[in-house]
Formats: sequence, C-alpha cells, structure tokens
Amino acid sequence: MDIYLKKSHWKLYLAVAGILIVLISLVYTTYLTNRLAVEERTKAQLWATAVEELLKPFSEECESCKDLTIPLAIIQSNNTIPVLLVGENGQITYSRNFGTEDPKTLEKALQKMKEQGVKPLEGSGNYLYYKESQVLTQLRYFLWCSSS
Repeated sequence: MDIYLKKSHWKLYLAVAGILIVLISLVYTTYLTNRLAVEERTKAQLWATAVEELLKPFSEECESCKDLTIPLAIIQSNNTIPVLLVGENGQITYSRNFGTEDPKTLEKALQKMKEQGVKPLEGSGNYLYYKESQVLTQLRYFLWCSSS
C-alpha cells in the first residue's frame, strides 16, 4: 500500500477524532450548565424559604421558642448566587453577592433583571430576584463562544 495513502487515512482519523472530542465536550458542557441552572434555582428557593421563615412573626406565647439556626445558616451559606429580596412596596430590603451595597447600583441591577424577564420567587408579600452565578455565566459564555 502506498505510504502517502496511509498518511491521508491517518490525518482523516485524527480530524474525525478531534471533531468528536469537540462535540462531546460541547454536549457535556451543555448538560453541566443545565444541571447547574436547576441546582441554583433550587438553592434560591431554599434561600427564599429560609428568609420567609425568618420574617414570620413570633407567637405571643413563646417569643424564644422559634429556632432560627437553620434559616440563618441557609441564608449565610449562599456565597455564589446574587439575590435581591424586594418587599411589597418595591424597595430592596436585602441583597447578597452583588459585590456592592450601594442602593442605586442594586436598583439598577433589579431594573435590569426585570427588563430581562427574570421571574421572582414569591412568598409572604416579598419577592426574591436572583441571577445566575458567575460560574454558570462563564459556562454559558464558553458554550456560546465554542458554538460560534
């Protein structure tokens, strides 16, 4: 068999293998991105439930009976998902992971989220708006760049 024909086949095999590697990595990254998005939504819902538990009024008979350890631990454990807690009046009552406490900056972030169609989680007259974490945003960017 001709040596040049063997080299041609070898190059073709390498090209097919390269394409397969790229396709597999894109499919797997898409899978990871979707799983991470679902996990973040679940964490945001858990966070909203913890906040709601903290905002419930104490019973008059037992002011000290309510254990706030778990809700406080849940709220403090969120170190990645940017969240805004908005009251019935539309005022931001709490924010986390936005890198700032400046009310104007947070208000702009809330407005941008509303414009993007972010649906808040509701409970006890409060609304919880959350964004994707930086990790999820970077994964989506990677997918967008590699598919372009």
